[in-house]
Amino acid sequence: MKIMAAFVLVFALVASVRAQKAPEAPYPEPSVTQHSVDIGGASHRYTATAGTLPLTNLRGETLAQIFFISYTQDGAGNTGSRPIL
Repeated sequence: MKIMAAFVLVFALVASVRAQKAPEAPYPEPSVTQHSVDIGGASHRYTATAGTLPLTNLRGETLAQIFFISYTQDGAGNTGSRPIL
């Protein structure tokens, strides 16, 4: 009987610790910088964006953090027609 009571106590403690999971820290805002490069005598302006995206499961729990860098040409026109946004 003592073994069963000890098992129940340990199970209750483990469940309590899991329920008290620390809240996830918010992700920092992406870093956005503007640049230009001269190629073949023409100047090209672009924006670089670096940040972190959470990869979550269906319950909204974060499984991983994905780092990204995006380069977009300034004044490129209709960005809706780009294959990847």
